[in-house]
Amino acid sequence: MASRTPRVSATRTRSAADGTRKAVADNSVGGDMTAAISLMAKDRDDPKISYQVLMVSATDASVETASYREFAGGIRDHIGR
Repeated sequence: MASRTPRVSATRTRSAADGTRKAVADNSVGGDMTAAISLMAKDRDDPKISYQVLMVSATDASVETASYREFAGGIRDHIGR
Protein backbone atom coordinates (compact mmCIF):
# COMPACT_ATOMS: atom_id res chain seq x y z
CA MET A 1 0.00 0.00 0.00
CA ALA A 2 2.84 2.42 0.72
CA SER A 3 3.87 2.12 -2.91
CA ARG A 4 0.46 3.54 -3.87
CA THR A 5 0.88 6.86 -2.06
CA PRO A 6 2.72 8.51 -4.98
CA ARG A 7 0.03 7.29 -7.38
CA VAL A 8 -2.75 8.67 -5.15
CA SER A 9 -0.99 12.05 -5.07
CA ALA A 10 -0.54 12.04 -8.85
CA THR A 11 -4.21 11.30 -9.54
CA ARG A 12 -5.54 14.02 -7.23
CA THR A 13 -5.45 16.53 -10.08
CA ARG A 14 -8.19 14.52 -11.83
CA SER A 15 -10.49 14.53 -8.81
CA ALA A 16 -11.79 16.88 -6.17
CA ALA A 17 -9.63 15.24 -3.48
CA ASP A 18 -7.06 17.33 -1.66
CA GLY A 19 -3.91 15.30 -2.23
CA THR A 20 -1.84 17.51 0.06
CA ARG A 21 -3.50 16.11 3.19
CA LYS A 22 -3.65 12.32 3.09
CA ALA A 23 -4.96 10.20 5.94
CA VAL A 24 -4.77 6.48 6.57
CA ALA A 25 -7.05 4.64 8.98
CA ASP A 26 -8.00 1.11 9.93
CA ASN A 27 -8.63 -1.08 12.94
CA SER A 28 -7.09 -4.15 14.58
CA VAL A 29 -4.24 -5.51 12.48
CA GLY A 30 -5.10 -2.91 9.85
CA GLY A 31 -4.30 -0.25 12.45
CA ASP A 32 -0.85 -1.78 12.81
CA MET A 33 -0.47 -1.68 9.03
CA THR A 34 -1.57 1.96 9.05
CA ALA A 35 1.33 2.83 11.34
CA ALA A 36 3.75 0.78 9.22
CA ILE A 37 2.58 2.41 5.97
CA SER A 38 3.07 5.87 7.44
CA LEU A 39 6.61 5.02 8.55
CA MET A 40 7.44 3.41 5.20
CA ALA A 41 6.15 6.46 3.31
CA LYS A 42 8.37 8.69 5.46
CA ASP A 43 11.44 6.48 5.00
CA ARG A 44 10.93 6.26 1.22
CA ASP A 45 10.29 9.98 0.77
CA ASP A 46 6.82 9.14 -0.56
CA PRO A 47 4.17 11.85 -0.34
CA LYS A 48 3.49 12.82 3.26
CA ILE A 49 0.70 11.12 5.18
CA SER A 50 -0.70 13.86 7.40
CA TYR A 51 -3.04 11.89 9.63
CA GLN A 52 -3.26 8.39 11.09
CA VAL A 53 -6.22 6.82 12.82
CA LEU A 54 -5.29 3.64 14.67
CA MET A 55 -8.35 1.89 16.06
CA VAL A 56 -7.76 -1.07 18.38
CA SER A 57 -4.23 -1.52 17.12
CA ALA A 58 -1.43 -3.26 18.99
CA THR A 59 1.52 -0.93 18.64
CA ASP A 60 3.43 -2.36 21.62
CA ALA A 61 4.59 -5.88 20.80
CA SER A 62 5.98 -6.45 24.30
CA VAL A 63 2.55 -7.54 25.61
CA GLU A 64 3.57 -6.12 28.98
CA THR A 65 0.89 -3.47 29.26
CA ALA A 66 -1.87 -3.18 31.84
CA SER A 67 -4.57 -3.81 29.22
CA TYR A 68 -2.87 -7.04 28.06
CA ARG A 69 -2.91 -8.26 31.67
CA GLU A 70 -6.47 -7.09 32.28
CA PHE A 71 -7.86 -8.80 29.18
CA ALA A 72 -5.62 -11.89 29.26
CA GLY A 73 -8.67 -14.12 29.70
CA GLY A 74 -10.49 -12.55 26.77
CA ILE A 75 -13.18 -9.91 26.46
CA ARG A 76 -15.92 -12.30 27.56
CA ASP A 77 -14.53 -12.13 31.11
CA HIS A 78 -15.51 -8.43 31.14
CA ILE A 79 -18.97 -8.50 29.56
CA GLY A 80 -21.67 -7.63 32.05
CA ARG A 81 -19.35 -6.11 34.64
